[in-house]
Amino acid sequence: MINRRLAVIGAALVASAVLLTACGTSGGGSSSSSASSENSASSNALKATAKAKADAYMVTPTKFAGPTTAFDPGAGKAAVIGCGFTSAVCAAQARYGVEALRAMGWDVPEAFDGQNSPQVESGFIDRAVADKLDGIILASVDPSSIKAAVDRGIAAKLRILCTNCASGAFNGKGVTDVAPDWTEQGRIGGWEVLSVRGEGAKVQTFADKQFLSAVDRATGFQEIVKANCPACQVKYQDFPSSDYGKAGPPLWNATLSANPKGTITDAVPHYDGMAITVAKTNVQAGRTEIATGSYDGEPEAVTALVTSNPPYAWTVSNPLVYESYGAADLLGRMKAGQPLWTGSDKLPSVLITAANAKNFIVDGKPTYPAPPGDWQATFLKFWGKTA
Repeated sequence: MINRRLAVIGAALVASAVLLTACGTSGGGSSSSSASSENSASSNALKATAKAKADAYMVTPTKFAGPTTAFDPGAGKAAVIGCGFTSAVCAAQARYGVEALRAMGWDVPEAFDGQNSPQVESGFIDRAVADKLDGIILASVDPSSIKAAVDRGIAAKLRILCTNCASGAFNGKGVTDVAPDWTEQGRIGGWEVLSVRGEGAKVQTFADKQFLSAVDRATGFQEIVKANCPACQVKYQDFPSSDYGKAGPPLWNATLSANPKGTITDAVPHYDGMAITVAKTNVQAGRTEIATGSYDGEPEAVTALVTSNPPYAWTVSNPLVYESYGAADLLGRMKAGQPLWTGSDKLPSVLITAANAKNFIVDGKPTYPAPPGDWQATFLKFWGKTA
C-alpha cells in the first residue's frame, strides 16, 4: 500500500515537473524559447543569409540620380514647409530646402512649420498660389493628407516638389518626389533584425498613417520578416500624430505595460525621432532587452550608435541634404523649361549600425549619405554659381 502511495506521489511529482516545464516555455519563460530558436540550425542559416543582405546595404552608393547638364535657373520665388518642427528631421530638411534654393539664387523666406496640421499645410499651399510663387518644396508633408489643397495648387500650375515623402498617386502627376525608396528601406530594416535575431525575432512596428512613407516602411519590413521567417512574430500598430513630441511616447509606455519581458525583442518605430525616445524609455523602464532601430539617419540616432547612449541598434539613413538640392534643381529646371532628370523618387539608402556609424561623423558632426566628392559644388556649377 505504501509503495502504491509512493508511486502515485511520484507520478504526481513527474506530472508537476512536466507542467512546470511547459509553463516555463510560455508566458514569462518565452525568452528561453526565443533563445532556443535563435540557436537552431535553421535560425543560424537565416541569420547568415540576412547578414549578407544587410551588409550589402552598409556601403554608401557612389551613384545617385541627378543632373548632368548646366542651365540658368534665373530669378525665382519659392517657399518651403516642413511637416512639423517637433520632428528634428522635418525641421532639418525644410532648412536644407531653403539653403538649396537660396544657393540657386532664388528668393525664399525662412522655412515654415507645418505643425503636423493638414489645415496649416493646406493654408501654406493656398498662400503660395495667391502669392504666385514659382514653386514650393514640401518637406515630409504627405500630399495625400491635404489632397484638396494640392489639387488646387496643381490646377493653378504651382510647381510642387516633395522631399523625403511619398506622394502616392500625385507623384509624377503634379508633384515630383525627391526621396528614397520607402518600401526598400523597410526591407533593409527587416534584414538587419533577422541577421541578429534569426527565428527568435518578436518585433513591434509602428507607422503614422498620415505619412505614406511610414506605411511603406512598415510594409517592406513585414514583407521581409514574414516571407523569410514564418516562426517570427511581427506586430503592427498605428501611431497617432498627436503623440509627436510627447515623452514616452504614451503609446510606447502602454505597449511596454502590456508586454512583459520576453514578449518583444525589437521595437521598430517609423522614424528615428520617435525611436530615440523609445530607446531612452526602455533604459528608464529597465527594458534594455528590447533592441530599437528605425529610419532617417537623424544626427541623434547616429550619435547613439557611436556612443551607445541610449543603446540603439540601427538606422536606415536618407540622403536628406542631397534630396533638398535635387528638389531645388528640378524646380529650377521646371521653371526654365528644361528637361528633367529621372530617378529622384528612388534615391539610395544606407544601413547604419555601430559597425559603420563613425563613417558618418564628419568634423565631429553626424552627416547623411551623399555622393562622393564635393557634390554641392557640382550643383552650384550646373546653376552657374560659385561656392
